[in-house]
Amino acid sequence: MMDISAWLEGRPVRDDSPVVAITAFSTCATGEYRRAALMLSAIPRRIFVTDEQACDLPADLARWRPIALSCIEHDGRPVPVVNLAHAFSGALSDLPTVPSLAEAYTMETDATVLTP
Repeated sequence: MMDISAWLEGRPVRDDSPVVAITAFSTCATGEYRRAALMLSAIPRRIFVTDEQACDLPADLARWRPIALSCIEHDGRPVPVVNLAHAFSGALSDLPTVPSLAEAYTMETDATVLTP
């Protein structure tokens, strides 16, 4: 189980998260499906996106770069699309904590966009 906000902010994991999302994803390298759990602050909802919503990850969200597959604009704000395969690969444990998460990682995987 992962608390992305705790990882991004370099703080202890919350133990009072009201929602846990069970996710499934596949890796491009093996095509293998895996499951993982994310701690969320609210119930996620499915949104449909188009290519026109693609945007650059803004500088104020640079700490998301190691786990962002891409970024979209939704309801007038940028929303990072999380690369679940990378986030749960174990590679994040080797990265420094905030504020030095500026290096980009190129990752490929299937993505489903969920927003809280």
